[in-house]
Amino acid sequence: MKIESSRGLRRLIDTSTECIEALRVLKEPVDSWNTILIYLLRQKLDPESLRQRELLHAKSSQMTFKILADFLEDRARELEAMNCCRPAVNTPRPPDRFHGGAVKSSKVTSHVVDSAQCPVCSGHHAIHRCEEFKKWSVDQRKKFVYNNKICTNYLRKNHFVRSCTSGG
Repeated sequence: MKIESSRGLRRLIDTSTECIEALRVLKEPVDSWNTILIYLLRQKLDPESLRQRELLHAKSSQMTFKILADFLEDRARELEAMNCCRPAVNTPRPPDRFHGGAVKSSKVTSHVVDSAQCPVCSGHHAIHRCEEFKKWSVDQRKKFVYNNKICTNYLRKNHFVRSCTSGG
C-alpha cells in the first residue's frame, strides 16, 4: 500500500487471516510463524501505518500476528472514522475549453459507517471476534448474518454481498 486506506488495510487483514486459517486447517504450524508473518505484513503497510505499528511494537514486548491484526483492524476503523468526519472538499477542475473557460467545481463527500459495535453482544469488537458468535453452530451464524443483512464475505453491516467487490 502506498497510501493509507481503511479499505486496503481491511483487505490485507482479511486476506492474511483467511490464508492463515486455511493453512491451520491443513495442520500447518502457523502459530510458530509470527516473525515471518509480521515481516511480510510489515512490507505491505503504508508509511503512516508502519510508523504507528512501530510505536505499538515499542510498547509490546511480544509481537504476534494476532496483536498486529488487531492493531490493523483498529487502524482501519480509525481511518474510517477520520474519513467520516472530514468536511466536504472542493476540487476545482481545469477550465472547460468548450464552455467559455468557466471554472466549475464539484464537491466530493464521503460517509463511512463505523461498525465497531458487535451486532451479537453489543461489545466493542467486530462480529468475527465475538466469542458468543463463535460458539454458535454454522447454521445459527448463517441465519443471523442473513436476517441482519450482513455481508457474508466481510461480516460487516451495510456492505451487502451482492455489491461486494471481493468476488466471493
